[in-house]
Amino acid sequence: ATKVAPEQTYRPSPAPDRIILTWSGDPATTQAVTWRTDTSIEKGLAEIAPATDGPQFPKEAKQLPTATELLKSDINEAHYHSVAFTGLQPDTVYAYRVGDGLNWSEWNQFRTASAGPAPLEFIYVGDAQNDIFSMWSRVIREALLSAPRTRLIIHAGDLVNVGSADALWGEWHRAAGWLNQSVSSFPTPGNHEYPKRVFTAHWRKQFTLPENGVPGLEESNYYIDVQGVRMISINSNEKHREQAAWLDNLLGASSSRWVLITFHHPIFSTGKGRDNKDLRDLFQPIFD
Repeated sequence: ATKVAPEQTYRPSPAPDRIILTWSGDPATTQAVTWRTDTSIEKGLAEIAPATDGPQFPKEAKQLPTATELLKSDINEAHYHSVAFTGLQPDTVYAYRVGDGLNWSEWNQFRTASAGPAPLEFIYVGDAQNDIFSMWSRVIREALLSAPRTRLIIHAGDLVNVGSADALWGEWHRAAGWLNQSVSSFPTPGNHEYPKRVFTAHWRKQFTLPENGVPGLEESNYYIDVQGVRMISINSNEKHREQAAWLDNLLGASSSRWVLITFHHPIFSTGKGRDNKDLRDLFQPIFD
C-alpha cells in the first residue's frame, strides 16, 4: 500500500470544491459564495432560485458570472471563484449551485437572515489547527447536531496550523464538508494565519467578506449586522491602535441591542507567558 500524498489528495480539478458561504453585505438580502477549481476553468458561474419542495425550482434559476482569482500555493495552482447574490428576500430559503456550465456542484440551500431582530443560533469554534480532518471533523459535525438550526459559524482564528499550507486548508474545508455550503462562516484570523508574520494569501481568495474595516485589513477586520446583532471581527495580529479607534467609533454609532466581538488573542489568558497586556490596555476600556 502507498500513502496518498497531500498534493494528490488536495489537487484541484474542473469540478468545484471548497465551496463556502460567507456574507459581504446585508445577511437579510445578500449571500456570498466562494469555491475552487483548477486553472482550466477560467470563469465560473453560479445559479440561484427560491427553493421549493419539488424539483422544478431550477426553471426559475438566475445565472450569474463570477470574479476569478489565481492562487499559487505551496503544492498547486488554482482558480478561486466568488459571487455575491443580491436582491434576496429576508428569511427565505434559496437553492444554489456553482460551476462552469458543464461541471456543476450539487444544489445547496441556505436561508437568508430575518430583516429585523430575531433569535440567533450559531456555532463558535476556535483553533481547529491540528489534526483537522481526522479530529476537528468530529467537533464541527457534533456542533451541528447540537445546534441544527444554526445560522452561522464563528471561527476565532488559527483555522489551520500553517496558513500557507494548501493541504491544511484542504483538510479544513473537507472536515466541515457540506456544512460550509449551507451555513455562513464568520472567520477571524489568528497568528497561524500569519506564517512568518505574513498574512496568508489563502484568506482573501477563499473567503468573500466585508471590506468595511481599517484600510489594509480588508476582510479580516470587518462587521455585519444580522438579526439585531452587530457582529465584529478584530484582527488581533496587527494595526491594533487603528482598529481600537475604528471600534470605538463603530460602537459609539451602533444602536444594536447586542454586540458580539471576536478576535484571536484574548485580553485575559490563563496561559503562562500569554498575558496580552498591550491588547488589554487598549481594548478593555472600549469594551467597558
